[in-house]
Amino acid sequence: MASGRHRGIGKVYLMRARGNNFKVGSSRKPRRRLQQIRRTRPSTTLKRSFSAWEMNGAESAAHEALHRKGFKRVKKGPTEWFRKKPSSSWAKTERTVQNAVYRHNRKTRNYLACLLNLLL
Repeated sequence: MASGRHRGIGKVYLMRARGNNFKVGSSRKPRRRLQQIRRTRPSTTLKRSFSAWEMNGAESAAHEALHRKGFKRVKKGPTEWFRKKPSSSWAKTERTVQNAVYRHNRKTRNYLACLLNLLL
């Protein structure tokens, strides 16, 4: 899960490793994060990234959505790695992450708008 340093505007990314393993994380610079991950997992590729108003919450929302859809976390290694279900396409996996991030963005934007109205 994302640490407190990942607050604010940034990206939630989806990276694919060899086989059916993939990672959902957050970063302001996903390509730089990819370079870091490739040090230990050279076959990893950046599949997609989605803009997020608040990275920490958007990443958590994506993890929760994947869990609800039956995706399993990889037992070894970091908890942000998941295993794709054999019955699920990569496009469906991407849509699950994308929809979770977009829903979180709408919720966050509404919260920020309400907060701004209170301050004005």
